[in-house]
Amino acid sequence: MALICFDVDGTLFDNDTKSIHPDTVQALWKLKENHKIALSTGRSLESVKGAGLIDNIDWDGFILHNGQLVLDAHQNVITADYLDHDAFEKLYEYCNEEGLNLSIANKNDWYLTKEKDINTVQAHEYFDEVIPHVGKYQHEDVVMAIIYAPLGWDTSKIEALHSFQITPSLTTSIDICKAGCHKSKGIHELMNALHEKEIIAFGDGHNDVEMLKDATIGIAMGQAVEECKEVADYVTKSCQEQGVAFAIDKLHLYEKDCIQKFYK
Repeated sequence: MALICFDVDGTLFDNDTKSIHPDTVQALWKLKENHKIALSTGRSLESVKGAGLIDNIDWDGFILHNGQLVLDAHQNVITADYLDHDAFEKLYEYCNEEGLNLSIANKNDWYLTKEKDINTVQAHEYFDEVIPHVGKYQHEDVVMAIIYAPLGWDTSKIEALHSFQITPSLTTSIDICKAGCHKSKGIHELMNALHEKEIIAFGDGHNDVEMLKDATIGIAMGQAVEECKEVADYVTKSCQEQGVAFAIDKLHLYEKDCIQKFYK
């Protein structure tokens, strides 16, 4: 048996059709006969729910905010990692000075620091997410933040803070996570809670590189960034071609001894 973890956008969720293909859903249910399955995403729980990814699938856990918040099957907190408080204060001030919108996720809420702008709208339309409400930062502990900025925006000034894992997305959003905290770390927290020893992971983006590299079997989507393909053990078809379902069938991942067979 293994813990099989799935990125959302560009892996399970087709951002063009704004849906998860029925063949993929069927394949996930087949996996559950012999394995445990989890979501591993930069999204919040609210965003995952909004995309309909919980309605038809019985997940065994959730790695959210790029590994900074880990929940069990009942959505109870297993672990939560927070951004460095002093560094985030500086980031918050910098975004205000530059007029950049910022979304902030804590354990209980997810909100924008300003009214939505063109970059905010574009990012949430790409991910088919509900745009968070506008709230007020009250110097609370922050699980993750997102900066909304034009594509190609220079991140060097925030990189100089040395306290964050900075991951640009494929659209107008930049994920801000705790340095050293990524999906792979969150997966290992869930793996320990579920008493699993082997990991199979699917992904396509920059924030999936660590988990594909660390997995027993790392599977990159056909349209994945080159960094994912370079560390993956297998490259499947694209998300648009139902690459998850294809790999599950091609590699017989639904079988108990799929890992041993893969490495024969």
